[in-house]
Amino acid sequence: MKTCSRCKRQYRDDSFNFCLDDGTPLTFDNRGSTTIRMPQPQPKECNRETLFSQAEVNVSPSEAKAIQLILDAAPHFGFSLKWGKGKTCGYMLQDSGAKKGSLLSINSKAELWLGKGVKGEIAAKVAESLQIDVPQFDHWFLIRSNDWVPKCGRLLHVLGVLAYEVGGSKT
Repeated sequence: MKTCSRCKRQYRDDSFNFCLDDGTPLTFDNRGSTTIRMPQPQPKECNRETLFSQAEVNVSPSEAKAIQLILDAAPHFGFSLKWGKGKTCGYMLQDSGAKKGSLLSINSKAELWLGKGVKGEIAAKVAESLQIDVPQFDHWFLIRSNDWVPKCGRLLHVLGVLAYEVGGSKT
């Protein structure tokens, strides 16, 4: 039997490798052992180290790697990184010269949020690259990890294109 470490759904068919609800890789259920997770204290400051230490607890290794890829690539595309506010550490990617607001926000739960700076055509490009529907939104729109982590390479490509189009770097 396999179990999803995130939502705890169990699968009797061992041919499943990913959770059908949230995309988390499944692990074999070791019936004799129990893991107890202690709640993590709220960090005093939110920095890169805190973000990755929270991600190690909150998400799968593939999600943590995807977060790292996005954050490592963003400055090369000409986006500035700013710490987000909230219950978990997160980065907001902003066009370095624009006043449109945040383009994307990513946090240690592997939640990717489209900000008000990506409405319209830009949101459509992100949605097309991830093959998801993005409805009209006023402030923020959540893209769950199972919609973007497996397509992280496509998202990085779109970030590069967007950086060029909105005035970021010319990479």
